[in-house]
Amino acid sequence: MTSTTRADWTTRTLPTGRQYTSTRLGSVTVGGTTADVVVYLDPGWFARGRSRGRAEEVLRGANLTTGPGFTEIGYRVEDQDIDPDAFLAQAPGDLARLRPAT
Repeated sequence: MTSTTRADWTTRTLPTGRQYTSTRLGSVTVGGTTADVVVYLDPGWFARGRSRGRAEEVLRGANLTTGPGFTEIGYRVEDQDIDPDAFLAQAPGDLARLRPAT
């Protein structure tokens, strides 16, 4: 893995007590919409998805999440060995495809 961007993983605890691990890689802007690019660590994600009949492109796809004051493009991976630059390069296309029409 060669990358000019470093993935700094952080584990957070939700009010429910559930924990998650993620890394924020940066942000991208498309058509006036800016989104943070976040990768979530989710061991077993692909095996669970395949067992439920989900297509590979769905499992590897991006999710767009919006809320008061934030927009995020999220990706799931099974381990921390990622190429952050590859996610940052993919994010503008995903944001253009997923963002609401303005």
